[in-house]
Amino acid sequence: MGYYPKKSTTTKKKSTTTKRKYYPKKPSVSKTLRAMAISVEHKVQGHREYDIQPSAIQTGSRCYSVNVVNTANNSGSNPTFQAINSLSFPKGDGRNNRTGEKMYFKDTFFRACVRMKENYQVGSLTNAEAISIANFQNTEFRMIIFQIKDQGRTTGAIPNAGQQLFLAPDGAEVGQNVSGIRGSDLMIMPTNKKRYVILKDVRFLLHPPTQIVTGSTGGGGQVHMTGKRSFKDITCKLSHNSIVHFGQASGNSNEPSSGNNNVYVSVFATNSVKTDFQDNWEMDASFTTTALDN
Repeated sequence: MGYYPKKSTTTKKKSTTTKRKYYPKKPSVSKTLRAMAISVEHKVQGHREYDIQPSAIQTGSRCYSVNVVNTANNSGSNPTFQAINSLSFPKGDGRNNRTGEKMYFKDTFFRACVRMKENYQVGSLTNAEAISIANFQNTEFRMIIFQIKDQGRTTGAIPNAGQQLFLAPDGAEVGQNVSGIRGSDLMIMPTNKKRYVILKDVRFLLHPPTQIVTGSTGGGGQVHMTGKRSFKDITCKLSHNSIVHFGQASGNSNEPSSGNNNVYVSVFATNSVKTDFQDNWEMDASFTTTALDN
């Protein structure tokens, strides 16, 4: 009986590879961005105010304040915020103008310099008061940069920070215009984060320039402050990165319809020696907003 090899039962598998389909080549992302950049214009708007003078928050409070905001659509605010407008983009072709009814807001920059006055004097002091001011007393400051928390607000909404910016120890809402509030209270009270977005909250001390004390023990003394003065530079950047619309609400039609881009700044100063000594300072401030338009 002969030997016959076993017949193989395996079968050759057919190739399942399919022919690759052809897709038209898409332009690269970089080329697309370059094409977009050709039609986009970079816009900037900014203003600056020099030597802004503080005012007393209320009689007997021993506290002076400065309040500024980057919009002119701020009528009726509490307290009154001085407008340093960086949100106004009238229609036109310049670097501070827009072409249509919407823009893409990128960033808002705030810069401030708080400084003691170069030449200042306080009268009607006894020698003891004058010497105390000259040798020991710095002025204590607190700067708060904030926005209203309601993101759905329009230009008609205004802050009531004079009654609500802080929280009392019992949780009640208070502010610089609440009767009986003193500068020492505003230096330590927490901010009201239920109503406001706090972008920056900074405290610092500044000392007066070189001082010469003259006068008599019975009163009528003068504190003359001259020479090199101390100062504090503060900056803050807020990124918007959003499309804003113009002319859809009451108010200044050259500004965005929504108040989402409004930035408020309140600066408080107090000194425990003399009730009329908290205004021996001034502030320069500027707002700048960058945007894209096409």
